[in-house]
Formats: sequence, structure tokens, C-alpha cells
Amino acid sequence: MKTLMHRIGPISAALLVFLACCTLPAAAAPAIHREVTLSDGAATITYTVDAEQPFALGIVESVPEGWVFSDTESAVSTAPHFEIDRTARKIAFFVCNEEKASYTLTGTGDGVEGFVTEWVDLCELSPDPKEARERWRVLGASPDTPPASSGSHRQRAASAQETPGFGISAALSGCMVGACAVALRHRTGGDGA
Repeated sequence: MKTLMHRIGPISAALLVFLACCTLPAAAAPAIHREVTLSDGAATITYTVDAEQPFALGIVESVPEGWVFSDTESAVSTAPHFEIDRTARKIAFFVCNEEKASYTLTGTGDGVEGFVTEWVDLCELSPDPKEARERWRVLGASPDTPPASSGSHRQRAASAQETPGFGISAALSGCMVGACAVALRHRTGGDGA
């Protein structure tokens, strides 16, 4: 009695395993979620990282006019690795295998409009040694976000941006699997029964 492996053939089986492995990196692409908590004129922005360990990310947020960082670093964030550039109105985090990073600032607004968050996967390899800005992804609010109501509440802006290029490989993988199925059906002489 022939097993399924004998019907498919070792080359077709190896091809299917290869195609399955090609799509695995797309599942490991990190996602950053940004959550804003407003309370009495202060906003706490929390980034939650959804990624498999190990990971290392750089996150830079530009803060709009009307928002101010505290003069005391410990009052801004308790994250282990962050820097504030008060004149450029930016805060930067290095997040390595940590699920969350957050900071607090004071001002008026919803904590979403005007904020621009960019992040980069520092573990992502690139064949171009001169690369720079093309690996950075923008996260943040859309300009048509409704204004916040008074009091304490939460807003979320999420980024499930995938690593570029994996959509193409998934489509090619699907085409190749379909071609293998057609070839297998043709070789076995019909419905495979």
C-alpha cells in the first residue's frame, strides 16, 4: 500500500515544506499598539509590543504643540531605556524583549491628534548597508480622529503593519501549491481515488 508520501513524491513534499517555511517570517512580524489614557490634563501613552522574543525595537514619538514633558525624567517614564529631546519635542525608546513602554506628559487635546509615532524593528536584516529611513514605520492617529471628551478615558491606535514583501511571497506560495496540486492530480489520473 502506498502512503501519501509515495503519492506526492519526495520533491513535491520538499517543495511544500519549503513554501510553508517561506511564510513563517510573516507571522513573526512585530506589531505596536498605542494606548492613550487621559486624566486631569495629563496623558499617559503606553506602547504594547506584540512580537515573539527576542526582539529589539526603536520607537520615536513627535509631540505636538500644547503638550509638555515634565522636567524630571522619572516623572516622564519608568522605562529602562528612553531619551527626551524637549526642544525637538520628541521622546525615543529602545524596547528589548519588554512588552510595554509608557510615558506621561501634560497638555490639552486627545493625546492622539498631532502625535506622530515611528518605529523600527532593529532585528530586521537588510542586504543594503546604506539603508536608513525605509525600515521605519509610522504609527499613530489619523487626522480625522474625533476630539476627546473631558474626564478620564482610553483611546487606542494600533499598528499591525507587516514586514513588507511577505504578501508577495504568500501569493507566490499559494500559486506554487496550487500548481503542485494540479500536477499531482494530473499524475494520479483524476480525483486521486
